[in-house]
Amino acid sequence: MSDEYTPTLPPESEGWDSSTTPEDERKYPQLGEKLLGRYEIFGVKEGGFGIVYFVTDLEADQDYAVKTYKPEFATSLPSIDQFKVEAAFWVNLESHPNIVKAHFVEVIEDQPYLFMEYITGGSKTSLRDWLRAGRIGVDQAVDFAYQLCLGMEFANSKREIAHCDLKPENILIDREGILKVSDFGLVQRVEVQQGKYPTVDSGTWAYAAPEHFTGQAVNNQSDIYSFGIIFYEMLSGRLPYPFKLNQDPKTQYKQLLDFHTSKGANDLSREIYYTGVAGVHGVGRIISGCIEYYTGNRDRDFRMLRERLEYEFKLRPRSYLNRDDSTKEDLYQRALSLHRVGRYSEALSIFNRLLQQRPDEGQLWLDTAKTQLAIGQKSSANKLLKRAIHLDPTLEEAHSLLNS
Repeated sequence: MSDEYTPTLPPESEGWDSSTTPEDERKYPQLGEKLLGRYEIFGVKEGGFGIVYFVTDLEADQDYAVKTYKPEFATSLPSIDQFKVEAAFWVNLESHPNIVKAHFVEVIEDQPYLFMEYITGGSKTSLRDWLRAGRIGVDQAVDFAYQLCLGMEFANSKREIAHCDLKPENILIDREGILKVSDFGLVQRVEVQQGKYPTVDSGTWAYAAPEHFTGQAVNNQSDIYSFGIIFYEMLSGRLPYPFKLNQDPKTQYKQLLDFHTSKGANDLSREIYYTGVAGVHGVGRIISGCIEYYTGNRDRDFRMLRERLEYEFKLRPRSYLNRDDSTKEDLYQRALSLHRVGRYSEALSIFNRLLQQRPDEGQLWLDTAKTQLAIGQKSSANKLLKRAIHLDPTLEEAHSLLNS
């Protein structure tokens, strides 16, 4: 393994672009402006596809991170669809301490904006910030690794998924040291699609599993490979590959393609198993079980990986693993958000649950009717509109829709 490797930023196409653009070429909101007249922008970060605004809700005095796609992608249907998949997956996730919470979706000038939990850790907000500061001590690295397991186990608790882009930049850490998984932009459900399991040929190459390069199916064991690479880097301050990665994304891809085509991960796994990492053999045993070439030789899932960490390092299981503290308001915002990204059936299912719990709210009947109209159920929608007007005659939109 090369000792000359130093942590590098991900390829430009994957990381944030800090370059500036002339003001007259920008077509999106700027610092100091307000989204929907309410959310004042105090920060902006740009990527190749996406843009994140940091805003303050002037009415509730709450900060959010708000993600959307750049206006130049407004005509790219595949890109928009993938963003909507990410938004729908994220808002459907119940709250968990180790996952950045997606609060709701708003539509601004026909473009969806995903409002998320705002995380700040001072000078070290992401795991990448921690790595830039140097190697992370064993106890802290094990704690971060364990929290990462908890978040990913929860994300897979209802249906197996593959995040497909686990990397230090997408792992945030708040001021209390709570780690939170972020950015589900490449997430895939692990299920048969058009007769085969999903494959992925994108991500950040240094952390991508062999199957990203070979065209094999991805699953949550692909994320376990990424976990192993991240865990190694936390402890050693470098990546485990036996060569220095080129900064050029295309060259880096070719380096890793050659490495994985020759099944280099197997040799790497054996070496780490026997030599350990940072002088700790227990860590070596954990990481070696994550970075095997064949998915079937890796840990089966994040639950198994969590249990191995608990056993190896005598960790006490965290009590909030399966906690769901979603409120009725959370469910309502989830339903509205799913409607706004075109997931009408999922939205309708939640609206129907809420109507049983809150049958006297006219606005809720109106929102349910709008979702039914979106899927062509006009007759049923009209009945709901009449109910909404009966409960709240001031709902002008309900009157307008009923008479249209």
